[in-house]
Amino acid sequence: MCGGFTCSKNALIALNILYVAVASILISVAVYGQASSLVTNLPIVGGILACGVFLILISLLGLAGAMKHHQVMLFFVSFDKF
Repeated sequence: MCGGFTCSKNALIALNILYVAVASILISVAVYGQASSLVTNLPIVGGILACGVFLILISLLGLAGAMKHHQVMLFFVSFDKF
């Protein structure tokens, strides 16, 4: 049955895995840009890196909340992402 608890749980898990992938891409782009000297402005690289780290922490919290069905974790994650 789509729209039930299992469907919502699986959708949240898939969305948080997608967020982990996007955060990993952000971190790798920042590291590659700094290592190859494409971007010489340190605040730009630091900002991209900080966004990636923040997103990966929030998505891991959301992933744990979705797997355990922990309402407090999901409450805080919903306010951090929007």
